[in-house]
Amino acid sequence: MSKLAGNDGEILIGSSDSIEGVTDNGDTVTIDLTGHSFEAGMIVKIASVVGMTDLNGLHVIDSINTNDITITVATTQEYTSGGTVQQTIPITDWELDAEEDAVDTTDSGNSGWATTEAKGITKFSGRLTGFIYDGGQKPVAGDSQTVLLYMDSDSYFSGTGIINRRGVRVSIPGTEFVKQEYEFQGSGELSET
Repeated sequence: MSKLAGNDGEILIGSSDSIEGVTDNGDTVTIDLTGHSFEAGMIVKIASVVGMTDLNGLHVIDSINTNDITITVATTQEYTSGGTVQQTIPITDWELDAEEDAVDTTDSGNSGWATTEAKGITKFSGRLTGFIYDGGQKPVAGDSQTVLLYMDSDSYFSGTGIINRRGVRVSIPGTEFVKQEYEFQGSGELSET
């Protein structure tokens, strides 16, 4: 069992919504998302936008309407196409107990020697701490969530984990955000990118 830790990552909540269009309002942009379920104040991850790449990244939703959301971002770029929006919990620190599985393989030659090769991390559990919008949707205990755990700017672990329990909760004065701690158990293979 090895111990891993880091100070950055994300829990991706639910599925992503496809962007249908973007309107630049100067200091804000309005993103068309028919029938979305986002709320003002939620933290979202915007990805895969072509043209107006300033949108790609984490943002807080300023306001919503039935078929659009507005975020604060100043850009001189023009929206071309594509993009998704997904509720996200930014992770501020994480700890992970991980166990690498190994598989025995037999030499195909006449010698018949068995060798052991690493299969990947298939057993893992740990603790995540992140910021959430106090009024927004939180991970449900027992539900499987996608987690991205960053080692540095170039490499990260990705996989799915089940939130077992919510722990310490700290309100952030002057904001509608709280810092929440979660314990989780891996529910699949954790891969390193």
